Order: sequence, then C-alpha cells, then structure tokens
Amino acid sequence: MPIDSLQKSLVDMTIAFATRFEQFENYLQNIINTLAASNNNSNVNDVAGDFYAFRSFVIASLSTLHRQVELLQKISDQVEMRFRLKMLLVHGIPDHSKEDTSAAVIKKLTQNLKTPKLDVTSISRSHRVGKNKSDKSRPILVKFKDVDLI
Repeated sequence: MPIDSLQKSLVDMTIAFATRFEQFENYLQNIINTLAASNNNSNVNDVAGDFYAFRSFVIASLSTLHRQVELLQKISDQVEMRFRLKMLLVHGIPDHSKEDTSAAVIKKLTQNLKTPKLDVTSISRSHRVGKNKSDKSRPILVKFKDVDLI
C-alpha cells in the first residue's frame, strides 16, 4: 500500500534529520567552546539560535506530516471498509462454461438461506476469482446494490 511506504519514508527522513541535527549540534558546540576560549562568540551564538529555531521548525513539520499520514491511513481504511460492505464471497458453486454467476449465486442463496427477496437485479456485479482449476470450483465475488440485502 502506498501510504505504508509513505509512512516508512517519513520515519526514515525523521531519523536522518535527527542524526544530522545531532552531528551539527555537536559541531556547533565545539565551535562555541573554541570561540568561548578566545572571547569571540557573538556571531556563533546567533548561528546557534538560528539552528535551534530551524531544528524546532523541522521537528514540528515532521510531526505534522506524521499526523497527516496517520489520518490518511485511517481514512483509506474507512473507505476500503465501506467499499467492501456490500460484498460477499460465495464458495461451493460449481464452475460451468458461459455461466451467469449472478443467477447461480441467487439460486444458491435462495435455496440454502431461504432469502426470497433476492433476485438478479439485487446484484451490482459478480465474477469468479482465482485461477480456473478442473478439480476445484472458484469462489464468486458478489457486490450487492444495497447493503441491507446481505
């Protein structure tokens, strides 16, 4: 899923930023210590302040991006669940050449589940899934028009 890879790259980027910031902070501290010995650290303190402000900005931005990716993940999951709400996978119906899968599903469901309100117009689409094997019948994926029919 693309959101998962986006989340992973965001985590990798956060780790890379943290590592680079730590290296630069150590480097900056060495410079401050060296210049402090010579009493010439006014410009370095300005650079250090700018660095800490920039670091705070980047960390806040990455945190916001993390929250946005998590929100997108939740929304994607909700959309996928809503999409699958009207779907049913039916097993045990033998394969036939040139079959009407909708009619076969309706026949099986009305016989076994005694659902009289189902007819072919209740189905939005249906098709077999998987590879055709002579020894096994493939399941039929059915999408109903109304979730109340399931």
